[in-house]
Amino acid sequence: MFFYLCKLEKTILIMSNQSTNPDTLSNAEFDKTTLPTGINVLTILTFIGSGLQLLFTVIGFLNAKKSFEEKDKIMAQMNSAEMPGWAKSMMPNMDHYEEMVTNSFENRLP
Repeated sequence: MFFYLCKLEKTILIMSNQSTNPDTLSNAEFDKTTLPTGINVLTILTFIGSGLQLLFTVIGFLNAKKSFEEKDKIMAQMNSAEMPGWAKSMMPNMDHYEEMVTNSFENRLP
């Protein structure tokens, strides 16, 4: 009986030393699944881009009437000789601009 108690005490002592030993590896450390940081960055940038797109869409709906009223003035400025070439290259065909402004005015919120 004494031998059994000594062996049990030794087993408990060994088990208690293993749980407090900082050199032992825990399975919990290997079971942690974390997302790569690239996915986190892409998620944040996606939400920022979606928010900005939503904001600019709302501003476009609110300014549709003003843009429609000033489209002739803007088209005259884009076709003038004073406009630099790099600015003209941004909108090479002014018919597309006129169509875009007209459609946004016609489809605006009341």
